[in-house]
Amino acid sequence: MKLTFVLKICYTGAEKEGIMMSVFMPLWIAEAVFAALFIVFGYPDATGKGFICKMAACALYSANGLYAFSISTHSQYGVMMLAGLVCGWIGDIFLALNPFTKDKQNRKLNLTTKTFGGLFFLLGHAAYIAAFAQLLAQAHAFRFITFALAMGCVLVCFALIFGLCKVSAGRFTPAIALYSAGLAGMCALTICAAQQVFGGNTVLQCILISAPLLFAFSDVTLALRVADKERFESLPMRSFSLGAYFLAQMLLGLSIRLV
Repeated sequence: MKLTFVLKICYTGAEKEGIMMSVFMPLWIAEAVFAALFIVFGYPDATGKGFICKMAACALYSANGLYAFSISTHSQYGVMMLAGLVCGWIGDIFLALNPFTKDKQNRKLNLTTKTFGGLFFLLGHAAYIAAFAQLLAQAHAFRFITFALAMGCVLVCFALIFGLCKVSAGRFTPAIALYSAGLAGMCALTICAAQQVFGGNTVLQCILISAPLLFAFSDVTLALRVADKERFESLPMRSFSLGAYFLAQMLLGLSIRLV
């Protein structure tokens, strides 16, 4: 009798978990559709259709994170990760408006959208870094050697990409170098967390490592496209850059439920 009762509870719990996780599927399908439409409609120039599709894609990755948070344990990691997603959403709104304010009459508005877009993206990255750092601090698992090696490897990859592509950032070199260091630090923290905190969970390890790396290489390809449009501004390059970005946001949102 007791065994039957225990099995019934386990089955009910597993069934409930399956139903909760199945809600992610329509969110991910819709995200893929709207992200693809945004990539197509926004090339080579920004359009109203592209703007609408981007807003839908951004709302969906935020909804993905919010739903993951609602069925999670409401941990500090979840709170900081959700804050990062919301900051990314706001940053995307400002940057999506930017192409429509490039005429001479809207110079101040153009500068405002660009500035606030960049600011909210930096705040989002800071929230992600804080979330991963909190995981390591909570588990008392931070190892400086592992962190330094991982960060060094990511920075070397960035340098090789820019070197092999023969791209010079000019006066933006210090800013790009600082931003690259932040991205490399975020990637290194997730590698440390995946290895030292979640060593027995292969799925979570893959999500934690791949999401920041997708973010990083999305930003690298974006930098290449901005630095040398003639060589790197193409539909395949745009597809990789934006596809990696939206996938990273969705993976980070999903991690809230799994951590």
